[in-house]
Amino acid sequence: MRRNVDDEKSPFGAGDKFLSFIEKELVPFIDRNYRTSGYRTLSGNSRGGLFVLYSLIEKPDLFQSRFCYSTPVWRFQNLMVNKMAEFLVTSPGLKGFLFASVGDKETDEMTAGFTKLVEVLTKNRRKQFRWSAARTPYAVHQNNVLISTSKGWPNGASI
Repeated sequence: MRRNVDDEKSPFGAGDKFLSFIEKELVPFIDRNYRTSGYRTLSGNSRGGLFVLYSLIEKPDLFQSRFCYSTPVWRFQNLMVNKMAEFLVTSPGLKGFLFASVGDKETDEMTAGFTKLVEVLTKNRRKQFRWSAARTPYAVHQNNVLISTSKGWPNGASI
């Protein structure tokens, strides 16, 4: 069942089940059947970006790089921003890379949530956890991922 974000009584999604599937079934299947390097990346746009951040909090070692685009972290009173802040405070040995971007023509809620996420990441820097964030000029929700991806690689531009 899909969550209706406008209905407070609507059940939450099943990100925990999806993440478990990725960890216990999908990754082992791919590693068994294809030549892999062991370096894993996860990317998501909009609500998929929420899943990317959820995966960082719940399974920080499952992926080495994560990319989230136009992620609505402002929803539910900045719930994901608050969870990220709590996670970073309790994870001093965190490793990996995170890229986040938002189009500068997106909604006020989207850009404000992005700003809060960047503030949390800035305040809680970790030596082995690198991150980069970008506001994409002229981008809207529908095209931000296409325009900003090249900025996101670990040596890419930062905010």
